[in-house]
Amino acid sequence: MASTSSTPPDQWKTWDAFISFRGKDIRQGFLSHLFKALSGKQINAFLDENLEKGEEISSSLLETIEDSYVSVVFFSENYADSPWCLDELLKIFQCMKTSGQIVLPVFYRVDPTDVQELRGNFGGAFSKLKKEVKILERWRHALIETSNLAGWDSRNFRSESELVEEIVNVVLEKLNHIFKCDYKNDDLVGIESRVRRMESLLFSGPINDRRVVGIWGMGGIGKTTLAEEVFHRIKEKFDGHYFVANVREEIMKQTPNALRDKIFCQLLGEKDGYIDTPRLGAFTIRRLQSKKVIIVFDDVVNPNHLKLLGGVCDLYSKGSRIIITSRDRQTLKNVCLEEHIYEMYNLRILKFFNVSNSSQGQLQLPGGLEFLPEELRYLYWDRYPLNYLPLKCCTKYLVELHMPRSNLTDLWNGDEALGNLKFLDLSNSLELTRVPDLSSVPNLEVLRLSECRSLIEIPSSIGELKCLKELNLMGCSKLLSIPQSICNLKSLTLLSMSDCLNVTELPENIGDLQYLETLHILDSGIKALPSSINQLENLVSLKCKGCKGLTLPPLTGLSSLQEMELMYCGILEIPESLGFLVSLRSLFLIENNFESIPVSIKQLSKLKIFYLLGCKRLKCLPELPSCLEQLLVRCCTSLESASTSFLFPEQEDEDRIENILEFTDCINLDKEKVMENVLETHLLKHKIVRLCITGDEVPRRMRYKNQSGSSLSFTLDKPNLIGVSLCLVFDPKNHYGYHVRFICGAQFIDKSRHKIKIAKFSFRYAWMTNLLESEHVYLWNELFDMEDSFVEASFHFFIEHFSLKPQHNFEAIIKCGVLPIFRDDCLHRDKKRSRNQEDEEDEPYSLQRLKQGQKPCNSTTTTTESY
Repeated sequence: MASTSSTPPDQWKTWDAFISFRGKDIRQGFLSHLFKALSGKQINAFLDENLEKGEEISSSLLETIEDSYVSVVFFSENYADSPWCLDELLKIFQCMKTSGQIVLPVFYRVDPTDVQELRGNFGGAFSKLKKEVKILERWRHALIETSNLAGWDSRNFRSESELVEEIVNVVLEKLNHIFKCDYKNDDLVGIESRVRRMESLLFSGPINDRRVVGIWGMGGIGKTTLAEEVFHRIKEKFDGHYFVANVREEIMKQTPNALRDKIFCQLLGEKDGYIDTPRLGAFTIRRLQSKKVIIVFDDVVNPNHLKLLGGVCDLYSKGSRIIITSRDRQTLKNVCLEEHIYEMYNLRILKFFNVSNSSQGQLQLPGGLEFLPEELRYLYWDRYPLNYLPLKCCTKYLVELHMPRSNLTDLWNGDEALGNLKFLDLSNSLELTRVPDLSSVPNLEVLRLSECRSLIEIPSSIGELKCLKELNLMGCSKLLSIPQSICNLKSLTLLSMSDCLNVTELPENIGDLQYLETLHILDSGIKALPSSINQLENLVSLKCKGCKGLTLPPLTGLSSLQEMELMYCGILEIPESLGFLVSLRSLFLIENNFESIPVSIKQLSKLKIFYLLGCKRLKCLPELPSCLEQLLVRCCTSLESASTSFLFPEQEDEDRIENILEFTDCINLDKEKVMENVLETHLLKHKIVRLCITGDEVPRRMRYKNQSGSSLSFTLDKPNLIGVSLCLVFDPKNHYGYHVRFICGAQFIDKSRHKIKIAKFSFRYAWMTNLLESEHVYLWNELFDMEDSFVEASFHFFIEHFSLKPQHNFEAIIKCGVLPIFRDDCLHRDKKRSRNQEDEEDEPYSLQRLKQGQKPCNSTTTTTESY
């Protein structure tokens, strides 16, 4: 079955699968069976069965969809009459397009063509929706696109149990594909060919036979590693699986019957099972014979142990496989065919891991080390204890040499030719004083010398490494200079020189590194960047930190630069040419001494993130590009004004746009103006803006306020509530904590008082409140669409701590406010505001409303203070 493609995840997501469905169409029994089947395969699925028709979709549910690898969408007869379901589908469709989320449609008792062409009862339900044309078109597009993906028609299955099984199997297959990189361990050089050989032994020939495959070889050669790798890659093809590690040891620690019972419990899906007799019952045998299983018995010394532990293929269903690792070839001959034994010899991979973080756990070599295996391809030795390494006998084939935290003082004397060596890691080798002549490693691609604190110089022969892509010199605190020959490294993509305190300058011709993508100069003695840096047209990341008194040349040629960090450098001036960095996406300016930022910053049409921290001489923040999503300004104590015009798009965007602004401990900032501007953006359709700013007052525009507490209630005097602006004042003196999230619980009641809707609104971003020195205002909005007319609303603000036990705090919220937003309050903007228009906002809000011919807000009776 084809579907959307995927790539290995950059970071872990909370949910494996999200289930979108229309509650009244799908039997609860079907959903419970589906959820149970998914859970049985250890698939973490989100299935909310408490959703009612017409409820507005919450931001937390949108986050849940984003936080899922796979979405399963059940198209049913009434799916398209639910705005909730359609908003879910729209978010799923967006995640499929932007992040490659896998989408699997299920046509549940509906004709797929009816969904794809919006006809029949399904199309009729959609046509009854009363929404804005733009929203309907976006829903229509998402319906058509997702329904044309490969999926299932429930009418083609004899029973719902078959459909459940098929869905679960495909979801599992997709997740295995996403995470396949976890089991293709890049650290295990040369293992792929061995895995392929094992898979051939396991699956060539008849697929329904029962088969035992053995792995034979000396101790430490990698039998267990190979068996583990194969096991993890193929286990999902079987009904049951078990890896029995260290059989030789385990059978001495516990009785064979007890170990066998553990194996059978997992194979049969039981939590507890107790047989504890050598003879199995007839029904247990019958159940086992219905299971196609894969079992690995690791380190077997006696073939009789296999009989005691259930390691006999005839005990299980056709297609079952058993893998056995052993140092004794005769043991394997007794249990499997000669052609099903994989022999491991000619050691090519050698790894020594330190069992602790201290020298007590390292391998000692009191007699020294005379040689290494001749055909060695890969050597990893953590905390190598000697000051020399005998490489002469293994120079021909060695590809990777990893010696972190070693006692090496020198590596080789120059006579060895390591023509195949591509990766050399000597990081944290504190005794290393010199690097040998590098002309003997012409194909080297990675050289890591980080934290080699005794290293004094890099040989000029480094310039001969035409294949070198990565050079890491971080923490080489005694290094005095960088050889000019480094500029000959035409393949170099990464150069890190962090904590090289005695290096005072970069090579003047560093611009010759035409393929350089990453340049990190952190906490070094470098005072200036050479003008040739503008020749680095492929540079993506530039980080300068702790380079006191750093001066910058005009920045005119860095057309590929995406992130720039200038931190703790005391920079006095940012070049006017800043606007030439056309690809810049993130800009961090921390602890510098400039007084202004060039107005050309507005030209950075791809800038998404802008951090300004501790720039205490900065007084004014100019207009910023409209593409900006995050603006974080902290401890800029002289800052008086900040343009927020970027929040007002030149044209109204159909997609929901989110902005986060932070002005913490900016004590001289005109905060009233910033808050008024943010509140005005809350009236724009599809716009979410979240603000944290120094202050102790709820903005004057907030219609309902509580000046001495964390909750309030009021009457809704209009229909068509489409959102709210929420505000709280946080006092850090009443709070002890670190990472927290600000939450607002809301309750809406209709006129009959029979229907109650409960919602939970989150500020979404975690805050390190321990860094705040005074009261701060948190202001944000939520967008939704109330199909029902509610007449009363109540809001309760609280703080949620990040801990094993959820903890809530109310006392630190000293004030709060709410501004309901109704459909006729929304603003439409075709053009971006000018600075003059921003200045007009200093007028009292009530006067602006009267000028527009609108009634003042305080004409409504509420249960709390209002105006």
